[in-house]
Order: sequence, then C-alpha cells, then structure tokens
Amino acid sequence: MNELILQRAAPVAGIVGLAGLAGCAFGLFLAPMQVAAAWWTAALFILGLPLGAIALLMIHVLTGGDWGRALRPWLRTIAATLPVALAMMLPLLLALHPVFAWAHLPAEELPEKVQLKLAYLNVPFFLLRAASCAVAWLWLWSLAMSISSDGAKSRPSARRGRWAAVGLVIYGLSVLMFSVDWMLALEPQFVSTVYGMIETSGQMSGALALATLLMSLGLTESIPQGGKRGVLITEDTCNMLFGFVLGWVYLVYMQYLIVWAADLPDEIHWYVARGKNGWQIATWVMVACHAVAVTAFLSRGLKRSRNAVAVLAAVVLAGHALDVVWRVRPAFSETSLHYAWIDVAAFAALCGLLLAAAGSPRLIDRLASRAPING
Repeated sequence: MNELILQRAAPVAGIVGLAGLAGCAFGLFLAPMQVAAAWWTAALFILGLPLGAIALLMIHVLTGGDWGRALRPWLRTIAATLPVALAMMLPLLLALHPVFAWAHLPAEELPEKVQLKLAYLNVPFFLLRAASCAVAWLWLWSLAMSISSDGAKSRPSARRGRWAAVGLVIYGLSVLMFSVDWMLALEPQFVSTVYGMIETSGQMSGALALATLLMSLGLTESIPQGGKRGVLITEDTCNMLFGFVLGWVYLVYMQYLIVWAADLPDEIHWYVARGKNGWQIATWVMVACHAVAVTAFLSRGLKRSRNAVAVLAAVVLAGHALDVVWRVRPAFSETSLHYAWIDVAAFAALCGLLLAAAGSPRLIDRLASRAPING
C-alpha cells in the first residue's frame, strides 16, 4: 500500500520538483545569494528527514513495540532516500566562500571571537568533516536498512541491538558536528551547547511526523490494534510523536532561557535577528504549530481518527520545516524577503524530487539489497 501511494504521487511530485528547479535557475539571474540561502535551508530540511528515519529505525531495534512495526515500511521508505538527499547538498559546496564570512574575509577583519575559532573554521577542515559525516551516514543508512528489514527478527536481539546502539552514538555525534558546521557556523559568534540535540530531536520529530502522515493516508480499512487491548495503532504512534515534540520543545525553551539569563550581546543578537524583518511571523507560526499539536495529542478521540492523525502529523511536519527555516534562513541577512518566491521554489524543487525518488518502483528493495551488514 505504501508503494502504491508513493508511486501515484511520484509523477506529480516530479513535475513540482522540476518546476521548482526552473524557478531556482531563473532566480540565479536575479539574486544568486537568495538562491544559495533558499537551497541551503531546504537541503538541510530534506537531509534531516532520512537521518531522523534512520535513527528511529535503530531506536525500534533496541526497544521493539507495535508503533515501530506499523511505521517501519514508511520509515524505511524515508530512510532509503538518504543518498538522494546527500546529492542535493553537493551544490552548496560551490557556495562556501560567499556564504561563510570566515571563508573569504581576512582574519583581521573578523570579530575576535571568530578569530579564535579559525583553527576549526577553515575550508579544508570543513570539507574533511563534511566528507566524514557523509561516509558515516551512508554506513548508518546501510546498517539501518539491513537490521530493520522484513526478514529480521521481530524481537530485539543482542547482536542487532549492539549494532543499533553503536549506530545511534555515531548518529548523535555526526549530527552534532554537522549542525555546528552547516548551521551554527553561519553565525559563528553565537554559541549553544544544546544546538546539536535540538537538531537531532527535530530530525526525529519530522521523520516520525512524515511516517505517521503516510501511514494515516494508507489506512483504508479499520485502524489496527496497537500494543495494548483497546488501544489503536494511531494512538501509539501519536503518543510517540507527542513525546518527541515535547523533547524538542524542552530543548528549544532551555536554550532560550539560558541565553536570556546570560544576557550576552552575541547570543541575544541571534534571537533579535529572528524577531524582526518579518521573521517574527515565522516564529509565531512555528510556535502555534507545535502548541496546536501538543494540545490535540491530549485528546484520545482525535488520536483514534485517521483523518485527525493525518492533519496533526502534517502540522508537526510543517512546524519542523519552519523550525529549520527559523534557525537557518535569517543568518543570510544580506538577502531580502522580496524574493521569497525563490525560497518557495527551492522547497518545491527538493521536496518534489525527494518524493519522486521515494516513489520509484522497488526503491527499498534495490537499496536494501546493497546493504553489506546482515541482521
């Protein structure tokens, strides 16, 4: 059923993706930095979805549970698109020098706090770290596709559990390094010790929301039972999503609280930049999406309705997309919202092409068959 839904959506998604690409190509003649900023933000959002799905598959290997068995086909479909998402990051390598001030300005022209970080913030070391993350994620992709295959045992095993535990550690460390490089380094004067955890929780919330949305759309008959008698599978998945969203909310609030209490100019400026020039609208919409979802997840009746679950999952996914936009896009302060259609075109291009790739016939089987690690 999941392959049928995606295959039907793939042609339309492909057309949307190509139209978005055409819009980005046209935007290069008008505002090339705007295209770089839009593609940068959209690519980071897209990459986080398969990474979050990989993490969730490994979590399920460790914990078991009916929620994971119900979402596994969809999570595997999302995770299988990781090579496509990584390919979408490649054009950004051409924009490193114009995007990062520390990559093209002399050291003496940079703030003192940034000068102290130049041993870490330099292009050769940056590229080495990016390549290391890509290699680690491709290995994790291979691992997750193998140990979560339909032929694997339904109950957690010691061997698969050890692989999953190692994979989760590598996932956390690699996303921490990647988020510092590709997100925080856009504004290197800002410091946050929880930023990597915010990114990992956001990735897993987004992937879980997308998988829940696809599962809800694929339910054509009565909703199956969940892990306990009288509990539907949609309740189990919504409860999991509720927990991940609350974790993200806690981390985001703690970062804000610590910055507010410290009252340091560089940290405060990061929030000030996201509270003006129209970004305050994105802030309140993002907060509203998560507030509506958290409140609705308290209603058992809504969690037992496939249509309501689909809407709530879509709201969480939209909130996650806005979170990525809110954290990344204002860093490109030299761009203008007058060209916001370029941002829309970039998201349409990358989301459309990723969905088209996910709907390719037998994509999962072809990718899983290449995984060198057997469960």
